[in-house]
Amino acid sequence: MNNYLLLVDTYEAETIDENTLVANNVAGMIVRLNHIEGGHHLDETFTNQWAETGMAGLVRIPYFVYNPWVDGPTNYEWLVKHMPYEAGAVMVDVEVRKSGYAPGKYREELEKFNALAKAKWNVMLYTGEGYLDLLDSWPTDLPYWWAQYPAALYPKKAEKRTWAQVRTSVDGLPGPDNADKVPGGVWKLWQASGDRLILSGSAKPIDVNVFPGTLADLKAWANEKEVIDPNPFVEEHGTPFDGVEYHKVYRFNSHCFVTVIDPAGKSFLVTKFAHRKVSTVARELGAQIVINGGAYRGTSAVGLHASQGQVFTPVSEYEPWVNLTENQQPQINPYNSKAKKYNALAGKRYIVKSGAISPNTSNAWKEVHPRTLVGVTQDGKLIECVVDGRQGPRNIGVNLYDAARIMIEFGAWEAIDLDGGGSSTMWVKDKVVNSPIEDGVPGQERLVGDHLVMWVGGVIVPPSKDYEVVKPVKPRKTPSMFETSTKPNLPIGTLFQSEVTQAVTETIPAVNGKEYTIVWVQMPDLYWVPKFYKSEYVRNLLG
Repeated sequence: MNNYLLLVDTYEAETIDENTLVANNVAGMIVRLNHIEGGHHLDETFTNQWAETGMAGLVRIPYFVYNPWVDGPTNYEWLVKHMPYEAGAVMVDVEVRKSGYAPGKYREELEKFNALAKAKWNVMLYTGEGYLDLLDSWPTDLPYWWAQYPAALYPKKAEKRTWAQVRTSVDGLPGPDNADKVPGGVWKLWQASGDRLILSGSAKPIDVNVFPGTLADLKAWANEKEVIDPNPFVEEHGTPFDGVEYHKVYRFNSHCFVTVIDPAGKSFLVTKFAHRKVSTVARELGAQIVINGGAYRGTSAVGLHASQGQVFTPVSEYEPWVNLTENQQPQINPYNSKAKKYNALAGKRYIVKSGAISPNTSNAWKEVHPRTLVGVTQDGKLIECVVDGRQGPRNIGVNLYDAARIMIEFGAWEAIDLDGGGSSTMWVKDKVVNSPIEDGVPGQERLVGDHLVMWVGGVIVPPSKDYEVVKPVKPRKTPSMFETSTKPNLPIGTLFQSEVTQAVTETIPAVNGKEYTIVWVQMPDLYWVPKFYKSEYVRNLLG
């Protein structure tokens, strides 16, 4: 071959010396973003390797392992939330087999994914001849990263070679032996070795890839956005309110925002579940400090969720939880604590116990993400911390070891992590102070499930007049479960306002039944719907 560039692909970040690759005229690196063992998971070394590859001056492109256990849009949803925002292209690895999965269905879901991904990035599909049976037909409108290993570049076992020897082998080859099998007949990148070559710059075997074209061609396809920081990060330390410290600091290649709150003279609230931005909640409630809360799925919290003493979701085994008691005192409690749950949220895990990094065994500790963290000091202060990430090599996010170190630095005796990633958002005084990232857009807020709210002073939580239907329900002409004059079911997600409620006690069923007191909400058309009867039907959006 003539006029080509060499790239490597790898997920072994700790074994790569990017500067040595540059010295050997390697043009770029394809960095694995995820694995799908037990579902989508960010490769624990991806974020650091992505940053190091960029700083070395290599062209870089993420590759995403497509997961056939979920549908195409779900694959896209995960990808868009985890891609580096500066990335302009993605390699989509289509080689995972799912027993009994029809090739036609695989193709249909991949087509849905491709349609979404192509609107945001340049897309290239990775596969090889041995995987063509996965789909009943392959796209012909996308370029291919084609895997085919000729004997000259694929020894029987791993062996050391020089980059000069690799180039001599590639020079003597016309391209993949089976290029006629490539869907559409065109390959844009050729994976020519299969983890059998140990080369300068890598302590372990590495994949070598061939790009037929110039560096300008490669950069044009990679389409990477320039990282621009018009407002250089400046650390800040202050006291925006009596008994509240605010710190804006730079730690572990990330922007960090920390409040240390003396609970004296403060009021706290965990909001009821509602998909709202942190800024929306802060403005509507007139709060001074608000952060996003716990993890959520669909229309409910994952793990403990309690607001003003009402428990909506119970404790999950092994998940610690933060609690703001009825007398406004912060606690971090183990999952089996008998403490009364007042304003409470589940954390994912302890990251600090007794002033030290919590013992751990999970690989999740090594993953680098934006984070939301809460903790308490030995003298009973509440620490809230949000760490930005996924926004260039100087703002990458932190792993849980470094998250714990940040919390310990600001006095945490115990600390847990809440929902992170694109959810991580902090409001202080009159604005969002950090840079949340949603759908790959820095500064864009996500709608999150619940919120941890703080006021200075004895604020009475204002009742919300806004309601949302969370389970299909028939409006009734009168507030009674026995009313027969009804309207069709209101669908989930229906929003309405009301200032009128009525508590009605009825025996259900009417003869020898159980006595229920049901709170009914009157709708604008004067019909009534129950808030809760055996399960929740409508809920306040806030308050």
